Amino acid sequence: MSYLYEKVSYLKGLADGMNIKEDTNEGKLMINMIEVIEELALAVEDVQEDIEYIDETIDLIDEDLTEIEDAIYEDEFYDEFECPECGEKIFVKEEMFDDECEVEVECPSCKEKFIVYNFECDEDEYDLEDFEETEETDEEEK
Repeated sequence: MSYLYEKVSYLKGLADGMNIKEDTNEGKLMINMIEVIEELALAVEDVQEDIEYIDETIDLIDEDLTEIEDAIYEDEFYDEFECPECGEKIFVKEEMFDDECEVEVECPSCKEKFIVYNFECDEDEYDLEDFEETEETDEEEK
């Protein structure tokens, strides 16, 4: 029994102890209000049970999805990039770089082509300061 339902039971007992009867207008109002509150408490309890069930189900689905992802992407590693045009997240397999520091990709949403950079490249092969300047220029243009 929930805490809310216990409080409603207390109110019912209090009303009985005060000899509130349905003979008066105030008595009818009080008794009907307590009945409505009791129905609300039961409804809240049902909703709480539903939420607990949904929460447990989501946890199970999440575990299943994790197992599926692990099976599919077992030895594949992806880098996440954002399309500069539409903001869509794009995942690029690390093996696409093939020892290159940059590769051109196409956004599946807006079909915009843009270059993504492999930040694992040696600093001698790739100058990150040039990329940061390009990024700042792009932001200023917007």
